[in-house]
Amino acid sequence: MKTYTVDLHLQTCSCGHWQLVKIPCKHSCTTIGNIKEAVSQYVSAFYSTEVYRATYERNIQPIPTFDMSDLPQPSDVLIKPPTTKRFPGRPRKRRIHSRGEVDHAYICSRCKQIGHNRRTCKDRPDVPQYYT
Repeated sequence: MKTYTVDLHLQTCSCGHWQLVKIPCKHSCTTIGNIKEAVSQYVSAFYSTEVYRATYERNIQPIPTFDMSDLPQPSDVLIKPPTTKRFPGRPRKRRIHSRGEVDHAYICSRCKQIGHNRRTCKDRPDVPQYYT
């Protein structure tokens, strides 16, 4: 189990999420909950309603339109899509399982063990002697 170091005074966590987005990560939320304080006290002021309203209190001017001919034109360079390589042979029929997905588990009806079936069971019972 991995452990993370949380410093509430510096508002940091060793996972780096708190420093990146300025919102407490799950490790720091656990620590804040253990000392019975509100998590909202540790969220950055950038996410407050006052800062949001101050951002948009002035008019925002639209970007002026321009003519496409004002843009620099490439000098006779044709950009082609990347070449794709098709692998030789027939494509595989079975899909590749994602992480955590379990392949079908075979259970033997003879010995009740996992990993093989009745036909490939090595634990065969004694064959009765019909002819003596």
